[in-house]
Amino acid sequence: MVNRVLEQQKAITRVLARNTDRSKFARGNILTWQDIQVLEVIDKTLTPLAEFTDALSGEQYVSVSSVKPVLHLFESLMAVKEDDPALARSIKTTILQYLQEKYSDPKTQALLDIATMQ
Repeated sequence: MVNRVLEQQKAITRVLARNTDRSKFARGNILTWQDIQVLEVIDKTLTPLAEFTDALSGEQYVSVSSVKPVLHLFESLMAVKEDDPALARSIKTTILQYLQEKYSDPKTQALLDIATMQ
């Protein structure tokens, strides 16, 4: 969805600019260069996850044995890189913290280990 907004940025800006003449509300809705920059960082950071989750959700049957490999893949995709902007670092760190909290329970880990035969 973010990608679509970026693709249609010029058209969206034109429509919103036209509406600013008619409405005070629309004046605050024009995309600034900062807004575009934020959207670009979000798109670049989350696109790898979206592509993978789209592929996974297309599967007819997904078993618990796929959870651990998926978590490992997400951890590698969300690894903070030196050249990441602050926003990308924040997004990646937040996602990783959430996943670690969600799957850190020893009972959950034991189940995942058994399911993946580790």
